[in-house]
Amino acid sequence: MRPWLRRLLYLLLVLLWLLVMSLPVFAFVLATQHQIQVGSEPERNLRLFLIQERGSEGIAVQWMGAPSTDDHCAQGRVIYLMWEGEGENARFCQCYDQRGYLSGTNLGSCSEP
Repeated sequence: MRPWLRRLLYLLLVLLWLLVMSLPVFAFVLATQHQIQVGSEPERNLRLFLIQERGSEGIAVQWMGAPSTDDHCAQGRVIYLMWEGEGENARFCQCYDQRGYLSGTNLGSCSEP
């Protein structure tokens, strides 16, 4: 085996090991804070959150796309990973006014202007 290929394989194994070792930290943060959000803008982010209700337990993943410049509407999606109960995956559209405040939310895709 060539030396550079062997080094690349070692690097990939180390990265995989670090990913596996970080899973308990990820689970601890999610259990204590009940959500993890990547991105600070409300109209463009990725959020993982716990669902802990009677008869429904699991994790949901929500992400928002970039808002269009024409109508200031952003397409969002929620996927549920449930271990108890059921969750229906959904698409939704959130529209913002000129100041950046939420003006409305609709289920389904954003309508074309």
